[in-house]
Amino acid sequence: MRGDSLVAAVMPTVMPPPDLTVSAWAAEHRRLPVSSAARGARWSHDSAPYLAELMDAANDPAVRRLVIMGASQTGKTE
Repeated sequence: MRGDSLVAAVMPTVMPPPDLTVSAWAAEHRRLPVSSAARGARWSHDSAPYLAELMDAANDPAVRRLVIMGASQTGKTE
């Protein structure tokens, strides 16, 4: 194996992951449990778009306190 092909093969494993917001990561990678109402489906912001802002705020270092007031069964535990 040539040096440049070795580097090309190894680079994806040592590269840092892309910078994603929590909501972007959830949309790309998250699957809901089979025990949920969605039965193992991929996470989608279409059913609860208001949760994207809450997800991102929970991981924002500028946000010191996050208060959520909402009705029951509106996705807060997700």
